Amino acid sequence: MVATATIGTIPALTEWQPGAVPLTGDERFEIVSTGSATTAASYQMRMSNIPKVAGVLPAAIPGTDDLMMFLDTTSGQPRSTLVGNIGVLSGGNMPAGGNTGQLLGKLSATSFDANWLGSNSSSVIYVAKNGTNTSDGIFPWLPKLTIQAAVTAAEALIAAGASAAQVNVLDTGTYVEDLVQSTGILLWAPGATLVGTLSLNVGSYTRLYKHYPGAATSVMVDLSSDSGDRSVYQAVEVDGRGTTGALAGSTLFRNRTSGRIFVATADVAIVPQNGVGVVDGAVAAGFGHIHCHFADLYLAGDSAVGVLANNATSNIIGYIDHILEIGTPANTVGVSITNATAVVKLTVSELIADTAYTVAGSTSFYMQCPRIEGTRVGTANLAIVTPSAASA
Repeated sequence: MVATATIGTIPALTEWQPGAVPLTGDERFEIVSTGSATTAASYQMRMSNIPKVAGVLPAAIPGTDDLMMFLDTTSGQPRSTLVGNIGVLSGGNMPAGGNTGQLLGKLSATSFDANWLGSNSSSVIYVAKNGTNTSDGIFPWLPKLTIQAAVTAAEALIAAGASAAQVNVLDTGTYVEDLVQSTGILLWAPGATLVGTLSLNVGSYTRLYKHYPGAATSVMVDLSSDSGDRSVYQAVEVDGRGTTGALAGSTLFRNRTSGRIFVATADVAIVPQNGVGVVDGAVAAGFGHIHCHFADLYLAGDSAVGVLANNATSNIIGYIDHILEIGTPANTVGVSITNATAVVKLTVSELIADTAYTVAGSTSFYMQCPRIEGTRVGTANLAIVTPSAASA
């Protein structure tokens, strides 16, 4: 007699636990060919006959005798073929820097001479410390080793027709290199640390964890291109003292464009001895300017300057919680405006420096700040919002 049960009344078995069922004996399970247990033919299989699949597959380059699975759209059934049977089309233009055997997808449905693109349809290049620059970098498991190599590969994607390309840094490593980032490149490295300079073109985006200069008197983030749209930089910490804490003279952010916008954001920005936090030194007249958004802008060495406007067309807009000294530096300056026609507009919660601000001529300097401590030099066209009792 065959016992039956109403579906839904059979209690569910607990999930299999490692070691609960030995796979070395004669244990078997039954396979029923239909949904009716009372009429169906059934079969059995030894549990030890089921092959195990490795939890992590090692990376490897396929050989021509290896098989690749694909879906036969005519029959709707899965099929396989030798990797060597998948040929690269010979017609059309190969993308710049393309490799032999690269999978290609065609943009045009009619012309076989137009716009071949690489298989990286997502336009993402990956970077990791276990990578190699001989890799294409289009897969997370085969990343490039350096950010600049990935940026170069991303530039090739844009040259081949992509409107933008992204460089993804997969780990929390420290990358010691000077970078040149082109228009349309998105550098996404929220866990990584960069040691070196970053030269931006307008229309780029950068996200870092930490950023240090590679040498003294460096410009850590520099925007000088006047083509494209605005450029955006974000980091948790930007420290001009370097990884050793001893470097001097570096500028954290500089905008040198006359007609473009630079948005610089950092939770913590640390200005070293003889260094500058933010400077807008446009080389020609125009609307180009820099936005700076900092939680803390620290003056961490003698003669450190938080905000500097030193050009006739300088234009700086900032929202800063604190401009403060750390340690006991001398001759610090919160805001320095050395050109009479520069424009600076700041909202600051607290400004404490040896010289809170120094202003040249009839400069347009506007600042909202409830607490200012330090010498004030220059009064022309100032709009300072602060209780007089808070001044020192």
